[in-house]
Amino acid sequence: MHDTLDPEARDAVREMLVHASTVVDVGRAIDYYDRFEHAAMIVTSADLGGFTHETLGILSAILRQADDDIRLGPYRRLIDGGDRSAVLRAATVLALADELKRRIPHELPAVISCTWHPAAFVVEGPFRFVRHPAYSGDLALWLGSALATLDVLLLVLWPLYVLGAWAQSRVEDQLLESKFGSGYRRYAARVGAFLPRWRG
Repeated sequence: MHDTLDPEARDAVREMLVHASTVVDVGRAIDYYDRFEHAAMIVTSADLGGFTHETLGILSAILRQADDDIRLGPYRRLIDGGDRSAVLRAATVLALADELKRRIPHELPAVISCTWHPAAFVVEGPFRFVRHPAYSGDLALWLGSALATLDVLLLVLWPLYVLGAWAQSRVEDQLLESKFGSGYRRYAARVGAFLPRWRG
């Protein structure tokens, strides 16, 4: 899957993704819900022979980014600027593979294929109306649940969730703009982030 999505990734990123997929099972054995974080802590705490500082930084970053922490933090200086987006793509593949492993019963065969079109971005389906439909759905679900149950805690936390979703969407918009340039800027000017822009 990774080879299809990122055929230009350096061998070091590919190799660290393989190691990450192994060590995340160790993290799962410690604590299922924090499996990626525990795996990253094991990698940084253990004295692993045969790994350079750079490869340990890549491995830890893949594990942490697979857990939705896209900041590189202390690993930023260890990872070459040209590898940072490749590390994020590897983390995305790890998170997807982990989710597929969890959802597909072990006794059933799973044929998975993917196609990557690096010169295009999706503007069909829900993306015709909003740039971040997953966040829109989450925000609506949170607000609807809070109002339906009259849960004061959810009502108080909802603006914080809006702020977090907004911050994450800005990072994603910047990434997409750097990848697709003026085409994405025109799309972003036409389509709202969370709410549709209705034109009369």
